[in-house]
Amino acid sequence: MLDATHGGPIRVSTNSKREVQHALYRVRLRLAEPLPQARTALVDVVIHGQPYAIAADWLRTLGSAIIRESGF
Repeated sequence: MLDATHGGPIRVSTNSKREVQHALYRVRLRLAEPLPQARTALVDVVIHGQPYAIAADWLRTLGSAIIRESGF
């Protein structure tokens, strides 16, 4: 994990939600529909996602390759 409670660089709150504190990320968003006029706006965005373990996916791929190549 990248949060500071697990030794990572990202500071999070101490409540049960582990919300990121003072974070600024550069993201590129695609709007569902165009704005009425082109202009720059300051907005708040909430991004929801599911946890994803990269190592587990890598191990699954490695395991399937070993089984495939061993002739099972």
